[in-house]
Amino acid sequence: MDSDRPFFFCLLPLRLSRYGSTPQSDFVPTFTNRRQTRSEQALTKSTSQSASLPVIAQFDQQLDSVTQRTTCMPQDSRPSKPLTLSQFLTGAGLFEGGMLLVAFALGFLMNIQPTAELQWSWKSFATGVLATIPMLLLLAASFLSKAQGMNQIRIFLRDTLGPMLDQCRLVDIVFLSLMAGICEEVLFRGFLLQWARGINATFAIMFVNVLFGLAHAITPLYAWLAGITGLYLTALMGLESKPNLLIPITTHSAYDLVAFLVVLWDYRHQKSHKKNASGKAPDVTQT
Repeated sequence: MDSDRPFFFCLLPLRLSRYGSTPQSDFVPTFTNRRQTRSEQALTKSTSQSASLPVIAQFDQQLDSVTQRTTCMPQDSRPSKPLTLSQFLTGAGLFEGGMLLVAFALGFLMNIQPTAELQWSWKSFATGVLATIPMLLLLAASFLSKAQGMNQIRIFLRDTLGPMLDQCRLVDIVFLSLMAGICEEVLFRGFLLQWARGINATFAIMFVNVLFGLAHAITPLYAWLAGITGLYLTALMGLESKPNLLIPITTHSAYDLVAFLVVLWDYRHQKSHKKNASGKAPDVTQT
């Protein structure tokens, strides 16, 4: 019957997704199949009683009934829960920390010390802080831009990072910024840049920053901007007579800290705007 098609269209993919191409009868007892037969009969009866409903409404009703009554619905088909703050911070730490481990692991195999050009000095630290200013000006320009590509980046960051940053403490945001600045710079301009220099200096600069851009390719435009930023961070290492990885690490970390705070402000501003637009005034505590 035509009214039964939505049921079988739903049922077949669920079986295949859970058990592959093997029939379900090989995995469950016979009484389960009988229960499914009774469910199908009840479903057919309820469908005939709701024949006056629109086609989409009938399909939704049948789909809900299948979800509740059949025993072949896999547990992992339910909507996934949003990440908790702990999961977000742990995942970010593992991802960034993984870059650091890769840098040292490959450096060990190739006899390259990723932090060989890392030296502490107040002068280099101050240089890295001041070098953040041009990047922040670019951030402000892109944030205020009305271009479609820039607006897509802003919306993406606001909608994905915003809810998580809204739950973070300031110390959490500082932690994320330091992890990104240290781990990414040690991998890209610590290990990879040293390794690629052994082939050719020009190749090293292009290769490292193309990879850096691809690692941040949330949109094509963002990848281009990240690649240009990578070139700038690479150039910072040549500001002193001896290359110092501390300068791009400081600049990268400081920029990310400000960028995270800007995304957080944008998210809260948008959230407040939606609340005011819907007529829901903020709670006022009476004293």
